[in-house]
Amino acid sequence: MHITWLGMSCFKIQSNDTTIIIDPYQDKFGLKMPKAKTDLVVSSNPDADESNNFGRMMGDFFQIDGPGEYERQNVFVYGVQAGEADQKGNTIYLFDIEDVKIAHLGLINHSLTDQQLETMEGADILMLPISSLTPEKRTKIVSQVEPRVIIPMYYKIPKCKAQLETLDKFIKETGGKPSDAMDKLIIKKKDLPQDKTNVIILNAN
Repeated sequence: MHITWLGMSCFKIQSNDTTIIIDPYQDKFGLKMPKAKTDLVVSSNPDADESNNFGRMMGDFFQIDGPGEYERQNVFVYGVQAGEADQKGNTIYLFDIEDVKIAHLGLINHSLTDQQLETMEGADILMLPISSLTPEKRTKIVSQVEPRVIIPMYYKIPKCKAQLETLDKFIKETGGKPSDAMDKLIIKKKDLPQDKTNVIILNAN
């Protein structure tokens, strides 16, 4: 499986012959969402410009933009509504791909409720939004999910006009290093760390 970060909360996941795009964003944020031929498009909020640029998606794709259970080309997706009153339009997702479970929390601004944790607990990879969460809530979510890998997302990068936090504070929290950043994560189930949680920083592509 190949995981590429496209900026904001947008990722491209490639598994065998299947391509998945999560949260394609509008160009108003200063970053240009690339055109992408895809099989599956997933949006954490179809009404938000951070995650609704479906016009850039190409091909005969299947769109997911709300709670439910879905299966497409050996990819299983479980969507759960974000639990706070001001986040009713947001959905958080768990993907089961190649026996690896990936939690994508959209722009969640709170720790997980018991109901959400039933779905997200035990995720191998956690895609964690930096700017929508306080440091305390980030720490709480990590302790709730106990992932093997954390990939930070939704933070300030060059050319981004959105008012986002930089990654510096999160790096200090976790002990990561900017020099560890990579362009793409290539991972299989057997490659996941067993006894610790790794923070993997991806360059925006």
